[in-house]
Amino acid sequence: MKKLLYSAAALATLLFAASCQQENLEPARTGVTYTITLADEVQTKGKDGHDAYDLYYEVYRNTNAGLVELYDDVKEMTGPKTTVTLDLLNDQDYTVLFWANKKGSTYFEVSNLQNVTIKTASSNNEDRDAFCGKDELTAHDNGSMKSVTLTRPFAQLNIATLVPTHYDVTPVSSLVTVTGAPKSFSVLTGEGVENSEGEVTYTVNTVPTGDIVVAPNTYKKAAMNYVFAPEGNITVYYEITTANGTVKNTINNVPV
Repeated sequence: MKKLLYSAAALATLLFAASCQQENLEPARTGVTYTITLADEVQTKGKDGHDAYDLYYEVYRNTNAGLVELYDDVKEMTGPKTTVTLDLLNDQDYTVLFWANKKGSTYFEVSNLQNVTIKTASSNNEDRDAFCGKDELTAHDNGSMKSVTLTRPFAQLNIATLVPTHYDVTPVSSLVTVTGAPKSFSVLTGEGVENSEGEVTYTVNTVPTGDIVVAPNTYKKAAMNYVFAPEGNITVYYEITTANGTVKNTINNVPV
């Protein structure tokens, strides 16, 4: 009986030691807080002082087999800056992707930030503005503070006209079709998604206000659109409506 009791006590001690060892092997978790800033302090402002943006982010764990998505989320930004805190393991490497567009925007499909795709497009529309960025996190020992400034993923395509003032051809509205630019963009690579080039029509909208100055000339704005920058040249078709009719033209091999 004494021998049996001794064996039971030894087994209990062994199990207790194994349990403690498992707890010690569990990696520590700490929060990494990002300060996210939109480029240029967001020059466009809304009624409350700043336009509101939806900030989407995806968190991936880096493995030998590639990136494994852990989770994604969205947060409202009511100013040019906000913070995001991620609960992560200390001994892992991570990649974090960020995308911000105007709150409630339906111009882009953002369910996968490695393949942000244009859904609809309208000409001269500042609401299509968006920003993106990424960060790499190597194994860290303690909680940390990091900063990421999001930048525009676009080239800005402007069409303007230099016309003597005695002709009444002031642009009123415009439509633009771009062929050869990517329709999808990867926040991970910072480039257009391969083989996603196609045709995007920016539907008719009132021309933007203001002029474009290229010394010594001042040009009247006729169209402004955001285009995912291609590796090569694009083809641009436009229709500019004026008080005296519509001007249509196609320009090939436009460098971006």
